[in-house]
Amino acid sequence: MFRATLIPGIFLLTVVGAPLLAQEQEPVVDKSVWDQVVVLYEQAKEKGETAAEDVYEWAREDVEKIGDWEYKVEYLANPNHIALEKKLNELGTERWEAVWIDRQGPNLIVTLKRPSRTWLNKLPLGQLIKAAAGAGDGGGGE
Repeated sequence: MFRATLIPGIFLLTVVGAPLLAQEQEPVVDKSVWDQVVVLYEQAKEKGETAAEDVYEWAREDVEKIGDWEYKVEYLANPNHIALEKKLNELGTERWEAVWIDRQGPNLIVTLKRPSRTWLNKLPLGQLIKAAAGAGDGGGGE
């Protein structure tokens, strides 16, 4: 739990928060990691998954979603075990995981969860830490 909040917090403060402190200056970060952040931002924009005006705003929003969950409730009318298995496998391909199944008469109510979609979690943790450390010491990360 501590590491899950510490790393995104470090990234947010050092990489994403730098423009707020430096006003018009570009943040000093590991160039290759920042390039990857920009590419992910462009991909999110192309897919319509962000309304953020710039990469810094988007990165702040994305970091806040790391570790969050989405929930969904499915109602299944009188399913047999084959129909239930088929539906759970279908939902599983969308990354949904059943966390509770409640029987109400012949029907089932299935509660599911999955990690919130984030883009920055695609970057290796070591690279994010290196970029954050480079931004924090005034170096370029390398």
